[in-house]
Amino acid sequence: MSSFVNFLSKLLANPLSYFNLPNFQIYQLSFFAILIFVLIALRVGLSVAGRKYSTLKLFTGPVFLVLLVTYNYYNSYLVSLTLNLSSLTKVEVLLVPFLVALGIAAGHRLARNDRVYIKKGAPHYSSSAIISLVWALSFLIRMGIITYLPLIQVSVAIFSSVVLDIATGLILGESLKIYRTYRRNFSGADASPA
Repeated sequence: MSSFVNFLSKLLANPLSYFNLPNFQIYQLSFFAILIFVLIALRVGLSVAGRKYSTLKLFTGPVFLVLLVTYNYYNSYLVSLTLNLSSLTKVEVLLVPFLVALGIAAGHRLARNDRVYIKKGAPHYSSSAIISLVWALSFLIRMGIITYLPLIQVSVAIFSSVVLDIATGLILGESLKIYRTYRRNFSGADASPA
């Protein structure tokens, strides 16, 4: 018990000491952590402040996120082949469509604060900051597990994948809801402005 307490106190005093990294790598990690924090803050800020509506803009982000999740599973598959855990990855991959569909349904329901409005004569939309933040955090946690803790318990890795899949579905569902709101409110206008 005392060894666990010592480990925990050392980890809380200096979280990066757990990884036994040289100083330059700690500085690199700090730089990337700050960069990621700034990018997440910008993403959340843009979600709340609103953006000019374009069907291409609306769906480019979610499609990119789906590609990132696909890359995540490709990476997980390579790691699982190395560790002879391919059956777990197959189960994860089979669950992806169901989890993303569940996320789409939830995102469509949770997108109540999203709105489409006219600003300076052009349609704009704002989306949920919470959904953006949930996806960003789940993606960062999943990538951190793959990159820095590949031998972490399988259940934690699978749980982070499940959360990431549902969060990706949330973003897709939110985009579909915004698109439907735009089509309903501005059906007489051009359906997909540039």
